[in-house]
Amino acid sequence: MEQENSKMAWIWGVIILVVVILVIWLLVGNKATPNTGTVSTSTATTTTTSISYGTNFAATSTEGILMKYMSANISRISPQKEVLGGKFLITNLVITSSNTAEVSYSDGHIALAGRFNFAINGNGAVTITNFVMLTDKL
Repeated sequence: MEQENSKMAWIWGVIILVVVILVIWLLVGNKATPNTGTVSTSTATTTTTSISYGTNFAATSTEGILMKYMSANISRISPQKEVLGGKFLITNLVITSSNTAEVSYSDGHIALAGRFNFAINGNGAVTITNFVMLTDKL
């Protein structure tokens, strides 16, 4: 009986170890190997540009400047803060007009979205105003 209990403890230990490794791989692996991303543009009365995580743009393009700025500053800009030691990662950025955008972001525990106005001056400095959380995007 004692040998059987020892065997079951060993099996459960291996299962827990495998689950922990899988969770870590999923959380860290997605950040370490970004996807190639997608960009979509639609033309009707409004043009939108959607930028997914890992999309590469010229550093001087509006998309590139805004994505770089939001990636570096979303933790400060978001009214909702990261939980359980997570770090916010931009999952999608949609430029809806020449000065308005929507952002989706997550820390691995919670997924959030917001709409904001932005301005980029001639030197590439970004200003974000009117950041509002979007609950209908989640």
